[in-house]
Amino acid sequence: MAFLVTVALARAQRPNILYVLTDQQPKSTIGAYGNPQAHTPNLDRLAERSIKFQNYYVSGFACSPSRASMFTGRYPHSHGVIQNEMLLDSKIPALGDVFKAAGYRTGYLGKWHLSGQMYRGLKRRSGESNDFILRRVADDQ
Repeated sequence: MAFLVTVALARAQRPNILYVLTDQQPKSTIGAYGNPQAHTPNLDRLAERSIKFQNYYVSGFACSPSRASMFTGRYPHSHGVIQNEMLLDSKIPALGDVFKAAGYRTGYLGKWHLSGQMYRGLKRRSGESNDFILRRVADDQ
């Protein structure tokens, strides 16, 4: 009985965690980061009630390598997703696995980009490839 009470208390004290990740959104497009012309009341409300990162770095420029790094805590050369359209190895522990092992019920909604099927089913014009052409922009404005 004491064990069940301990488990119940641990679960009751565990915080709910919501990880919000948007694609290709510079911080200048969110009011909470100081742009008075960016009208993002819902994101601003979330930011004022939670953790708002001020210093961050991108470990991989394209979606899949960067996402894999955020979810595994590893650099692209370590997790193996070095470009888009690559499958993240399920043997590599990811954030959801860590939370699940800690007793959380986990879920993911939205763009995953790590299933190796990022471009499946896209309609392309004749002769057009699925390759992205990445261009680095010096200014996020």
